[in-house]
Amino acid sequence: MESHYGVGDYQQCLSIYVSSERELSCIGGSRPSLYSETLSQMPRHPPGSPRSETEVRRRCGETLYFFDIPLSVWMGELFLKCDLAYLSASIDNIARPTAGYGDGLPAWLRDCLVFFVGPAPLNSVDFPASVIRLENGLTLIHQEIAATPVVVADVWVRAGAITEPAEWAGMAHFLEHMIFKGTDQLPPGVFDYAIETQGGMTNAATSHDYAHFYITIAADMLPQTLPYLADLLLHAAIPADEFGRERQVVLEEILQAQDDPDWLGYQAMSELVYQDHPYGRPVLGTAEILQQRSPEEMRCFHQAHYQPDQMTVVITGGIPLEPTVELVKHAFRGFAPPPPCPPAASSRVPSFPGVRREILHLPRLEQSRLTMAWIGPGIGQLETAYGLDLLAAILAEGRSSRLVRELREDRQLVQDIGAGFSLQRECSLFTIQAWLEGDDVDRVEAIVCDRLSELAAKPISDAELSRAQRLLCNDYAFSTEAPGQLAGLYGYYGTIAAVDQCLSYVPTLQGYTGDRLRSLADQYLTPLRYVSTILHPA
Repeated sequence: MESHYGVGDYQQCLSIYVSSERELSCIGGSRPSLYSETLSQMPRHPPGSPRSETEVRRRCGETLYFFDIPLSVWMGELFLKCDLAYLSASIDNIARPTAGYGDGLPAWLRDCLVFFVGPAPLNSVDFPASVIRLENGLTLIHQEIAATPVVVADVWVRAGAITEPAEWAGMAHFLEHMIFKGTDQLPPGVFDYAIETQGGMTNAATSHDYAHFYITIAADMLPQTLPYLADLLLHAAIPADEFGRERQVVLEEILQAQDDPDWLGYQAMSELVYQDHPYGRPVLGTAEILQQRSPEEMRCFHQAHYQPDQMTVVITGGIPLEPTVELVKHAFRGFAPPPPCPPAASSRVPSFPGVRREILHLPRLEQSRLTMAWIGPGIGQLETAYGLDLLAAILAEGRSSRLVRELREDRQLVQDIGAGFSLQRECSLFTIQAWLEGDDVDRVEAIVCDRLSELAAKPISDAELSRAQRLLCNDYAFSTEAPGQLAGLYGYYGTIAAVDQCLSYVPTLQGYTGDRLRSLADQYLTPLRYVSTILHPA
């Protein structure tokens, strides 16, 4: 199967050419390619990352997403006519494939079956990566992809904002900045120069549950560049002069966030939902707290948490296992002994008895927002979490989902509406967000509550359930193609759960019934207990 698609442009239309005069084309719209380049920028997984349709709407401001494109595939006398965007309607009654389906077919036809029918269940698939626990306690996850000359090295650390003492809020994110300020052996800027002069790239991110740092580089350059990354992570110098300068950068980042109405709304919602739990604090911290921090405190935090038993190194791409193990063993050695450090903030899982509402009037906001949020289970209840992912798809994923069809397409009460489930280690978040006119907020909120009551009380049709399962399974398949996507998936699960649990996503989704989902909706998505945050233009 030969594919042609734009890279890095969310408004590129999809054009996939199949050999032997079989062609599928999509012209004239803004729906992004469903293939790896686009999804590498908007990954569906790890769970909790933004769903592509909502992200495209936010970035492109477009409203045209759906194409009804016929695909003619010769397979006996089979003819499929599919909705390219969500693979719905006309293939709802096609039987799910079993493991090994299509083994006797040409490669291009197996690709088409995966794309339009869905991936085979993963129950019978062995975990494709090697997981090695080194003597010092560090975990290495490696998967060779021989067909690519590129390698991704992604280092995950259990040192997110949740590990901070309350009086050090923002330290984990600030440390992410300071990691790149060099070591005693590596002056500031040398690491970036070494990566960029070889055509590579590097970046980092911090969340409540983790921090991670990655490089993408030509495979033959990894032995020269990985030791630089390891040196930064293990031996960050955190010099006082750089600390002062970089603090100003972080303070400016906080000011920019506070100038963003969507960030303010999300933070207000988080504080209502999580109350005293660390998940309610902004990962950036506050200006007042950061002004009081010192380089000595950051060195203490760094040495206490950047330890081998808290670290997972994921390497995927064109490098075999044996040299990778030796390279990681040599690079990630010489950890400093952990010093005593103030304990993390209390992390009691929140609960609230009724409905909590907050209304904010914000400048530079052109349209009202309604966000409704419910507490969900953490990583210890992974099967339940996946079920809530399905409920989000049933409610507001695509034009034929319940809330989108009723509130946007039929009644035109909202410009847009979406739902999502963000999986976190201790407790998660289920949200429904609508963009609408201020006069319609109360009406839309009441309708959503009524529809949630119906979701728990009335049967979910097999066609509706199959559509949601197919959508999420395909999202998973297309989000795990490139080395960077795999490294992110393995690192995420290896940090907050167990790495091989990432394979349970598809079979767990496929095992759900409508009755089980109704039970979850009744337990978690009750209209009697939720948080509602409303933003109005000032």
